[in-house]
Amino acid sequence: MACAWPALPRGTPRASRSPPLSPTPRTGAAPRTPTALATLLPPPSAPSRPTPPFPTKRRARRRQKLLVGSAAEDENENDAAGNDDVLDIIGKTFSCVFCMKLPDRPVTTPCGHNFCLKCFEKWIHSGKKTCGTCCAEIPPKMAQLPRINSALVEAIRAAKVSRKAISTGSSAQYHYIWNNDRPNKAYTTERAKRAGNANASSGQIFVTIAPDHFGPILAENDPHRNIGVRVGETWEDRLQCRQWGAHFPHIAGIAGQATYGAQSVALFGGYQDDEDHGEWFLYTGSGGRDLSGNKRTNKEQAFDQDFMKLNAALRLSCLRGYPVRVVWSHKEKRSSHAPESGVRYDGVYRIERRWRKIGIQGKFKVCRYLFVRCDNEPAPWTSDDHGDRPRPLPNIAELQDETDITERNERPSWD
Repeated sequence: MACAWPALPRGTPRASRSPPLSPTPRTGAAPRTPTALATLLPPPSAPSRPTPPFPTKRRARRRQKLLVGSAAEDENENDAAGNDDVLDIIGKTFSCVFCMKLPDRPVTTPCGHNFCLKCFEKWIHSGKKTCGTCCAEIPPKMAQLPRINSALVEAIRAAKVSRKAISTGSSAQYHYIWNNDRPNKAYTTERAKRAGNANASSGQIFVTIAPDHFGPILAENDPHRNIGVRVGETWEDRLQCRQWGAHFPHIAGIAGQATYGAQSVALFGGYQDDEDHGEWFLYTGSGGRDLSGNKRTNKEQAFDQDFMKLNAALRLSCLRGYPVRVVWSHKEKRSSHAPESGVRYDGVYRIERRWRKIGIQGKFKVCRYLFVRCDNEPAPWTSDDHGDRPRPLPNIAELQDETDITERNERPSWD
């Protein structure tokens, strides 16, 4: 039997149409008592206590600790399930904090967390001075110039090569030459030791190439190890680099002849105008400084550089597309791709353009060259398992106002 609601005339407001709070109960139903209504209402909440002050950093660290703990449990579960792929394990352990992928050109902070070089630079340029994972402070020197973790690069590349070998059934091995397996150092006389390595003898040459040899040093030119000079191979100094033929001069930065071409260059931070971008870099020619008398270390430009002698050798290599070997020294402090110690062979590059411009010192002109990497082996600062592929030339801002520009028009003599 329905409840009897009082009839309301049409047009009555909606609020007045709502039923009364205590409608007439059905016939035979017990009336609701205050005790029965109390069971339907939620219990009154206790007065809230004021939360004690908790610093933001401590709260972030506590939250991150919980997240890292849960991630570690997930990794243990995956390992228990039988996931033995080395590349997957490296990806879970050393992934970039921001993009959550295998770090491209990895940078490792002192607290042990890894970032891609680009992710790290974006993080620093946004004004952050702490680690994105644990909020630990990043040293100012590292924030200004991060260094690529070469050990992690080699581990990632080796894992990629291992996975490819397993999938294709190839038995190719990844060669890595440890420092203990290398031959004896370049010998020095007692008199040369007192004057430093600048006057030291270089010792014997371990490869069978001529001083004017272009391109990489292959296994057929390496009678001692039969593997050649591999990309990423490092030496303690330029004397040992000379022994293996990567760059013969142990002082000059350019190896070549004006009428024959340039075979190799070394980047050691000698000129402020040099710019490094990984796959390509801008190189400054030689000369233009007053090195007479006791000014052998003078870094001030005294006159214009011309396309003569060693600069002419680089120009000829640009016109004919000759391959140029490139070695990096740890003395180059402005580049993230330079090694942390010693001298490293980075592979073969090609000179695509050359021009002249007023140097950073603002007084005299310097010769400039655009080097683009074209090696079949991956670079030592990248975790790719393949060599360089065709890419468009970069846009150089300083070329907009220059007129003395020469580009390579001929087909490269080496590909």
